[in-house]
Amino acid sequence: MKSAVTLFRIRKIDISIHWSFPLLMALILIIMALQRETLSSTLWALVGIIAVFSCVVLHELGHALTAAQYGIHTKSIMLLPIGGMASMERIPEQPIQEIKISIAGPLVNIVIAAMLLPFIAHYVPFWKYWTTFTNLNGNNFLLYLHTVNILLAVFNLIPAFPMDGGRILRGILALGTSYPRATAIAAFTGRIIAVLFIIVGLVSFNLLLPIIGFFIMVSGKAEETTTYLRYHAAGLLIRDITTTHFVTLPGGLPLQTVANVLLRNANPCFVVTDDNTPPAVVMRSDLLQALAKGHRNNPLRSIVSNNKIILQSDATVLDVMDQLLVNPSQIFPVLKGDHLSGVVSLNNLTEYSLIHEQQTDATIRHEGGLQTTA
Repeated sequence: MKSAVTLFRIRKIDISIHWSFPLLMALILIIMALQRETLSSTLWALVGIIAVFSCVVLHELGHALTAAQYGIHTKSIMLLPIGGMASMERIPEQPIQEIKISIAGPLVNIVIAAMLLPFIAHYVPFWKYWTTFTNLNGNNFLLYLHTVNILLAVFNLIPAFPMDGGRILRGILALGTSYPRATAIAAFTGRIIAVLFIIVGLVSFNLLLPIIGFFIMVSGKAEETTTYLRYHAAGLLIRDITTTHFVTLPGGLPLQTVANVLLRNANPCFVVTDDNTPPAVVMRSDLLQALAKGHRNNPLRSIVSNNKIILQSDATVLDVMDQLLVNPSQIFPVLKGDHLSGVVSLNNLTEYSLIHEQQTDATIRHEGGLQTTA
């Protein structure tokens, strides 16, 4: 099942909605029905949700349009029940760029709030609003929207990576250290804040805060890993991380014969080679599943997956990072010209990064020792 549905496009940016978003709308309708709210109140509640998430889209477009000034394309903006998420093709090259891009989103909300202010007849400061708010209606709609935009700006500036405030924190830290180090510190800070969100939410019976806290922890860790890998992938070619020891088998072999080969080696995959057919990778797990279903006499090519991506050894790793990240367990054949030269997966880059990092640390310690004793 697709995780999101594209609603429309703005400047080549897909605006999509997560599959769970309609559940939020349905939940609100159910709650209001149980509370026996009037049809007018229910409709105003739905209008309020649509208006808020329209402001969220504008918030994310603020990030996207600012990023575009630095040559960074935003691939998509996804609406989630807890807010929006812009997916950019890469992180900014300079920390100051990330700071400006991150501030742009909350700034859009502040501008919207300021533009609404002259049209509000009975103004109530945002910190007092919820004590006077009853039901959303035509008389208080603009005040509601003004207040929501102020709260969106303030909330997003909390330094919980990967929220805007956390990205600003990373940008400030990156002015004096590497991006992976700055990301690690920002992500750790975000996890502390996420735990506080979860605790406060559970104590106050506010289920939204634990959900946000969980999202911060999961997405922060994922982006920390991605940033680490992209940092170490800079300047690398696919051939630098390719596994050159692999097993090739003709696609016509029966699966039972392939199973006997499987027992004699620990390779996680086999490369299927047929004349006039591009090489394809069959995972060890796919073979075992086919055998369990009794397909022992079927040819090996019958379980070749639909993933036909083949990488060139001279391609840069950064250019194919998205393909590696989509399915971290996927193994791709690598060609040098027209000849099969190996296989590669995200795990190759992870191992290279760890080894390279350890070698760098050892060199620094060794050279530091020489300088100290001298």
